Amino acid sequence: RLDPVKLNGTGLALVSGSVVADAILPNAQERLFRRGSSRLEVTVWSNFFSFVAMTVMTNLTGTLRNFCLLMYYNRTVALYVGVYTVLSYVSISCYMTLVK
Repeated sequence: RLDPVKLNGTGLALVSGSVVADAILPNAQERLFRRGSSRLEVTVWSNFFSFVAMTVMTNLTGTLRNFCLLMYYNRTVALYVGVYTVLSYVSISCYMTLVK
């Protein structure tokens, strides 16, 4: 069962790594734009590498399985994930337009 109050070292390391990646990513994307990459290329590859890294990490920690079970048994959570996904796509598209 997921307990939102309980903290562990793995979670803290993942969040810390995310903060570091968020600091590096905009600079790397800007460099790609200067070298002639399109907004679509940068968005697709950034999202793909993020997806692979997150899938591997959450699978190794068992969080992915727990999350899938939570969405299966709680349709409201699945709806929230769907809405979040759409909003994230819109946000990323707006961000990439501003950066380029």
